[in-house]
Amino acid sequence: MRNWLADWLNRLSPWQRPFLSGRSRQLLALLDQRQALAAAGYGPVAQIAQHRRRLAACETAVIDWIAGQVLRHCGLPAALGEPATVALGLLFASRHEAADALLARWQQQAPWQSLPACAEAWPATQPQHWTVFDDGARAALYVWLQHWPELKVDDQLANGAGSDLDAALRAWADGDAQPLCGLLHGGWQAAQEPADKLGRCLSALQPALTAPDLRACSEGPAAVDHAVRIDALAAVLCGRAPARLAQALRDWLDAQCPLPAEGLDDALLARVRQRFSRLCSLHPGPPAQHELGERLHGWAQQWLGDQLAEARPQPEAIWQTLELARIGLNGLRPSLPDADWHEATAEAVREALLNTKALPPGPGLFWPPLQRWFGRLDAPGGLPRLPEVETCRRRLRTGEALVQVLFDPGSGRQLALWLDTRQPLRLRAFPAPANHAAWREGALALWQQWAADEHSQGLARLWPTLIADPAVQVTAATLAGWAAEAGLERLIVIWPASLAQLPWEVFAPFVDGAPVLERAVNLGNWRTASAREPAKAWVAHFADSAHGGFAIEAMAADSARFWQVDAQPCGIQAASGFDVLGLLHGGGAGHLIVHGEYRPDEPRLSRLQIATGEYLPAWTLGALGIGCPLLWLSACQANLSGRATRERLGPVGLGPTLIAAGAQRVLGALWKCDTLAAWLLHRFLHEAIAEAAGASPQARYWHALREARERLRALRGSEVEALLRAELGEAVFGERRYEFDDYLLPERPFDNPYYWAAFVLLGEPDAVAG
Repeated sequence: MRNWLADWLNRLSPWQRPFLSGRSRQLLALLDQRQALAAAGYGPVAQIAQHRRRLAACETAVIDWIAGQVLRHCGLPAALGEPATVALGLLFASRHEAADALLARWQQQAPWQSLPACAEAWPATQPQHWTVFDDGARAALYVWLQHWPELKVDDQLANGAGSDLDAALRAWADGDAQPLCGLLHGGWQAAQEPADKLGRCLSALQPALTAPDLRACSEGPAAVDHAVRIDALAAVLCGRAPARLAQALRDWLDAQCPLPAEGLDDALLARVRQRFSRLCSLHPGPPAQHELGERLHGWAQQWLGDQLAEARPQPEAIWQTLELARIGLNGLRPSLPDADWHEATAEAVREALLNTKALPPGPGLFWPPLQRWFGRLDAPGGLPRLPEVETCRRRLRTGEALVQVLFDPGSGRQLALWLDTRQPLRLRAFPAPANHAAWREGALALWQQWAADEHSQGLARLWPTLIADPAVQVTAATLAGWAAEAGLERLIVIWPASLAQLPWEVFAPFVDGAPVLERAVNLGNWRTASAREPAKAWVAHFADSAHGGFAIEAMAADSARFWQVDAQPCGIQAASGFDVLGLLHGGGAGHLIVHGEYRPDEPRLSRLQIATGEYLPAWTLGALGIGCPLLWLSACQANLSGRATRERLGPVGLGPTLIAAGAQRVLGALWKCDTLAAWLLHRFLHEAIAEAAGASPQARYWHALREARERLRALRGSEVEALLRAELGEAVFGERRYEFDDYLLPERPFDNPYYWAAFVLLGEPDAVAG
């Protein structure tokens, strides 16, 4: 048909075309669009509306999920569930006037403050409102709610008899308004806090705000516009907080990422992915399974103290306890490990079923077989199988030892659980200067003071004191001494969170590779990691003018040349969070260049900013599963593995989460890094890897990173100028030279450890590919 129409239009005479070709050419364009969509796999044009409805349904489900998570985090009710709040909702819904005027009057003088006022304000009654069954099997409230369907009331309360509200309504029908006044007063008081929280959520979702923090909406008072507060209060009084929040989420999303009114093409699907990413960035925190992880970690801490208090502590038991704690810290994902677990669980559920007398057990009670099954999930058998000592010993190579550093919760002693290929698992003690009190009052106190703002000059002043601290020196010297005694070349160390934040790789004697220090996150990931090179690679980056845009773009270009791929920019009409998650989940090596933010109050809420207002929290990365053999994560605090973390027994943060989720190696920074220094270090790292691979196939990433640090530290101001001129061009450099004065004027601008000491490698420092 398309070809026939085109031929017919071409045969028209010049005087016919102005009359007929307009609509015909519109039809021709529509047919062209249909052919393009069919070629792209979208089917006939008639199916576009159906596809768009499906997309809208999926998005509605995501919005409802996010709204539900925010409500749960803020403690907002999903419906009216108390007699007092239902009574107030009935009164509010029955008034035929504007909500703002009504609520403003109630704030000045509530009608339930006196019995006559309450009687006057209560809805006019009709006989059918007061249908009361003599047997009490059905509440009067049920009949009332048929006349005000805008109220969302908990089903159990609406259909149940004998509630306080039912009794108050019956009393009011008999002329006694006192119980009803008491309920109305209680409902008004109960509605204020949820209205405040919902009002803060609505204020955070103003269309002009690109990055709302809905988690903060439950944490304290914030200025809320009067109209927004009234809007929130009206929603709470009707039990419609979820619907109001979902509508606010949709309005915000439409303002941030509007969809075209019609059509279905690649641009539309890219925008849908963008909307999905923006929605997910609003999620207030990790799912409920992380609460189980926190409890598991706390239980392991207590158990560890009891085990170490024994006259002869058992290293194997401590081994299991430490790994259980680390499972709790880095993404608890229960699994059903073997047939024995299935058989034992089935027997437990069958026994519970045989002993169950009534089905169902009643409101608010667990069905016993289901309760037994949940109990089995929480049992140790429902957790990932813990690596055994001998399994890990076989994983060690000649010249290696696996070291788990810990503090005794009781005495504060600093200990190490030591495993090598020659001797049984041992519990070893560090000399006295290295103990919890010495760390807390010395190096860690200085470090926390500097970490408050992470200023470059602050670290320069702190550095001599830090490296001379007795606890630092004793810890490093003791580990190196034990390695020398056993003839070892490499130590795989799992640090507790408080010590994992320090740059051990640049402390003596580790800086010279005697021995080489490898950071691990947990036993399970370390045991299964394999030294393999990726078959493909990718580079994705996000840069803005406020955060070193030039250096980030230059780093992306360098990395793209190194990997021989195209760099993908993140942001609208480019790679979204949806796409970045796909890249991380794939099997290739990746370089992700974005902004990072570590959250010391809850490290699993640490996040990566991949676009304006778009974030990927650490817990989402851990829940997904990462397939990258090597991930270069150029983001501030990307490998920060603990800070203000309440004595956690293992590393936790962005890098550790990625390692625990399956990444084999993560290269990143321990603190907020200077973007120009990060660009230069990565350029030197590319050069060092190429040189090392050409010289020796056994050269390691660890050595290449050490070489890159040394080159950056030794760089002169004149050399920085030459590199910038070559990257920017003479004209641009001349215009922007003033921006780089701090790097051009000093003799060695990057000699400060702030610039070069932050970059460390988590995971296997295996051989560089040739």
